[in-house]
Amino acid sequence: GGNLDELKMELERAMDAVVDIHIEHDLIVDKFIGDAIMSFRGGDLVTGGPRDHAERVVRATLHGHNALTALDNPYFREMKVGGASGSDALIGTFGTSKRLSYTILGDRVNLAARLEAACNSLGLFTLFCSQTRALCDKADDVVWRKVGAMKVKGKQQIEEVYEAFLKDTAGDMAWRDRFEAALLDYNAQRFAEARTGFAEVEGMRGRSDGPSEVYIAMCDDALKSGVPDDWSPVLTPGK
Repeated sequence: GGNLDELKMELERAMDAVVDIHIEHDLIVDKFIGDAIMSFRGGDLVTGGPRDHAERVVRATLHGHNALTALDNPYFREMKVGGASGSDALIGTFGTSKRLSYTILGDRVNLAARLEAACNSLGLFTLFCSQTRALCDKADDVVWRKVGAMKVKGKQQIEEVYEAFLKDTAGDMAWRDRFEAALLDYNAQRFAEARTGFAEVEGMRGRSDGPSEVYIAMCDDALKSGVPDDWSPVLTPGK
């Protein structure tokens, strides 16, 4: 039991650190699912419009990650976050006649869960939908990297997905511009140029970059096997 007790205590510490930040940014902490935290912003219990909701969620995500990093927890050092915005979510008290809970339901909630799962195969800790990115266009403390068009598991539509960073800790973002230029090459089927660009991103960052790795593999594939008739520049992580 000793080890389990320690694990439980450390999980509690890690979740405390993150949840404190969510509360500070006035998010609604919905539920805990194992070592996951589900939070949202919207509905009648809070003020503000869609832009305010989206900005608070993104800031809480990034500051929450910093709080977890600062904790230097022996077991729980990393987090993955999927975020989606939508105008058609249902927020309210749902459940059965015996047990009710205040929560959020809808397709965009499902999308957020799928984006969180896709973080793994891309080696990222955040993935946000294009709607969140657009709603945060006035938030000058946040910078973004367009990761590309993605088909998430169980969904038909293609989503443009983005990674978020806090401007004051992001450092020099020249690598991001190089990545987005390589992405344009890739989308235009200029695979050799794109491959060079994605490799340069890794050089500029001085470490591996998950999305660049995935695109390099896809460039190699296209250069070796040619482009099928139904090709589209879509990431399918976790395939």
